[in-house]
Amino acid sequence: MDLNSYVQEVPYIGEKTAKLLKEKGIRTIKDLWNHFPYRYEDTSRIFKVHEALNLLTNYEFLSPKSLPKITIEGRISQLQKVATRKKLTLIVATIEDTRTSDKVYAIWFNQTYLLNTLKIKGRYVFYGKPEKKGSSYQLVNPEFEKYSPNLTHLGRITPVYPRIKSYTTKFHRRVMLKVRPTYVQFKEYIPWEILKQYGLDPISAAYLKLHFPAKKQDIAAGYERLSIQEILELISSAPKPKQITPIKLKKLKDPDKYLPFSLTSDQRKAYTSLIDSVNQGLSEIFLYGDVGSGKTAVAFLTALTFAKKGYSSVLMAPTSVLAHQHHQTISKWLKRLKSDIDVELVTQKTKTKLFTLNKPTILIGTHALLFRKFEDTKAPIKFVTVDEQHRFGTSQRNKLKDSRFILTMSATPIPRTLALTFYGYQKAIYIKQLPKGRKPIKTLITPEEKVYEMLKWIAQQVSKKNIQAYLVFPVIEGDIKEYGVKAWYEGLHDTMFKHLNTDLLHGKLSESKKNQIMEKFASGKTQILFTTSVIEVGVDVPNANIMAIFGAERFGLAQLHQLRGRIGRGSHQAYCFIVGDPNHNRLRFFAKHTDGIKLAEYDLKHRGPGDIAYGISQAGWQKLKLADLSNLYLVRKALRIYESLNQAKIEIPKFIG
Repeated sequence: MDLNSYVQEVPYIGEKTAKLLKEKGIRTIKDLWNHFPYRYEDTSRIFKVHEALNLLTNYEFLSPKSLPKITIEGRISQLQKVATRKKLTLIVATIEDTRTSDKVYAIWFNQTYLLNTLKIKGRYVFYGKPEKKGSSYQLVNPEFEKYSPNLTHLGRITPVYPRIKSYTTKFHRRVMLKVRPTYVQFKEYIPWEILKQYGLDPISAAYLKLHFPAKKQDIAAGYERLSIQEILELISSAPKPKQITPIKLKKLKDPDKYLPFSLTSDQRKAYTSLIDSVNQGLSEIFLYGDVGSGKTAVAFLTALTFAKKGYSSVLMAPTSVLAHQHHQTISKWLKRLKSDIDVELVTQKTKTKLFTLNKPTILIGTHALLFRKFEDTKAPIKFVTVDEQHRFGTSQRNKLKDSRFILTMSATPIPRTLALTFYGYQKAIYIKQLPKGRKPIKTLITPEEKVYEMLKWIAQQVSKKNIQAYLVFPVIEGDIKEYGVKAWYEGLHDTMFKHLNTDLLHGKLSESKKNQIMEKFASGKTQILFTTSVIEVGVDVPNANIMAIFGAERFGLAQLHQLRGRIGRGSHQAYCFIVGDPNHNRLRFFAKHTDGIKLAEYDLKHRGPGDIAYGISQAGWQKLKLADLSNLYLVRKALRIYESLNQAKIEIPKFIG
């Protein structure tokens, strides 16, 4: 077998499985290597039964159903089938400590075949979620493996792969064991001196470490090397922006009169610079401003300037909730001006509506705008604003170009050099000032042993002051120890927060469900929102003034800053708790600084691959398999390597793309 061999050559993979994999673009052994884990479970520490019982007592303040997954080794002393009233058949195994009289139980639902698979007096390793039943603990539907010095699935840092229908993560692990020898066929093309200079593994070692990590650091090293490879492939294939025919626009004489508030000096400069750029024919412009700095107002003034020339504009938001918010805001501004400029909301619900642009119009919507045809002979679209560009793919953005001026707005603090070189913008404009009257957000580092007190305080504040809170977690599926949002929601919503209205939001929910949850939170119906970083880009909720970010070391400073920007928009004092090590230098720097660019530059200097934990980022705006483009440390490193390879005239082969 080699990397180009078809998957049918791998033992276990028959015609039916090969067809299933082909539907997901997996045809060759190389494609199997590029089917990456989306997270890891650390099953490497195997507890004796008595050790496990001692550990579980530390989590007694949580709901009994939310205890962390654990790996236990023991001997089966009893195995029985139990019928229940609900027509379920339980298989119950009694697991005894091999040296003491301590015991736990394992239960499985409707899996009677286990009566023949498991053997009494057999020694096994079990991994699962424990629940307390009376004075005993039981593992519910645990994975198990017969004990041996060389375990396949457990007793290691176990990769968890995306399931492809009946093709399970366990099956893929077996497949990867069979193809493991082929990793040496990934031939390195980056000179050894460059790899050494940037502390990178050869590409073959990176693949091996991501699929077969021996320690946590292996995940970080493999992730860094292959993420950089993916970014290099992206840079080498990215189209370069083109100069287009300038439109001579006349600046608004007194921009303040078009808005219900006074512009900051930074906003005024940004507007002037934007119009100057259009007049020079620059087609792709980047506008950075912290959350709440007034980027939308600058885009609105620019759209008005185009309208005075007879042109229509588009404002594209990443979610329908945000599109509705922009539509409401801009409609109010135009009504106040008594303007005859039309404003239209374009979403999936209005997909059958025909928009005829007989006069200048501001069209506001989601990516649904990309697939809409407009009759625009009288007032053609010439200006497009894309809010949070990393949420849209390059191919999607290209649909909007067609001799139009594209303004990309972002609250992700990207330094100018990266915006101009990596992202390929012709002009980068920055707004640093925030509107007057904002109270600085108090940022507090909270060690793990103080989490209970912090949560108790949050519950009290939300109850007494009628305010709202975000609880942000780094992963969806992880357990309590891994800060999985589902596990913490299950552990707290009906215990410590049972008197409050809570909800759960994460990226695996449908778009309509996410919008529904955010609308409930924005309206004040939900008091505490358990969420992942999916709320980086969201609606303005002035009543949300508390945020707790768990596993804060796993986030880049740019991402932490983006998250913190969700609060502090109302009249109450805002508090941001970051749960992590108080001696962690990056967290201490974040707690003391609120300037997004300062934080980004610090991150570039100090954030390394060691900050990658057990979750791997899945898909940025390019639907990338590994790379997270908000990780500026990796982006800048990739950019420097790209420049070195370009100078040496070394072509970048496609391994991942």
